[in-house]
Amino acid sequence: MKLDEVDLIQSRTSHCDTTQTNQIEVKYIHPVYGCNPVYIKYEGNLIKGFSDCTLCFQATLY
Repeated sequence: MKLDEVDLIQSRTSHCDTTQTNQIEVKYIHPVYGCNPVYIKYEGNLIKGFSDCTLCFQATLY
């Protein structure tokens, strides 16, 4: 998946949203190296983190 194929928001922006949840499950998929930025994509109750065009984590909110 390429970054230009999905609507991603760079995590270093000044905008911050909050979400309240009772439980969260995080799946580690791929490491993030050095100063590569992490981009966040929200899909319903899923939060996905991408770095260097690769999915690096996925969190499910319950």
